[in-house]
Amino acid sequence: MEHKSEITQCSDREKVPFRDYYLSAGIKELKKEEFRTLQQDNKTVQQYLSQFTTLARYALEHVARDADRQRHFLKGLNSGLKVGLVAHDFSSFQSLVNKTLLLEEERRKLGDDRKRRMSQNVSGPS
Repeated sequence: MEHKSEITQCSDREKVPFRDYYLSAGIKELKKEEFRTLQQDNKTVQQYLSQFTTLARYALEHVARDADRQRHFLKGLNSGLKVGLVAHDFSSFQSLVNKTLLLEEERRKLGDDRKRRMSQNVSGPS
């Protein structure tokens, strides 16, 4: 006996009623609270963005406007990145994300350069 299963693609508009129907109010509230308290911690910006986007689906009232989405995203960023972004205005959430990714990459390069110089100083001529 052959069993076939198909994966059906749904639009975002179709996903909301599905989620509302199949997830209990308690689970939805837990996900909403997880979104409200989401922090980047030791995640990369890409990992944080992915989790942010997933959880934002449960807190649509907190991200209905682009400015709200930006504010919540900034709130959860590590302080090292946040300090480099908080004084700027961004035209869109996507613009904020792009600048955050660039800043993270530049900070990584700076850290790599420092490590390389430190190792050269430690193992250099005496």
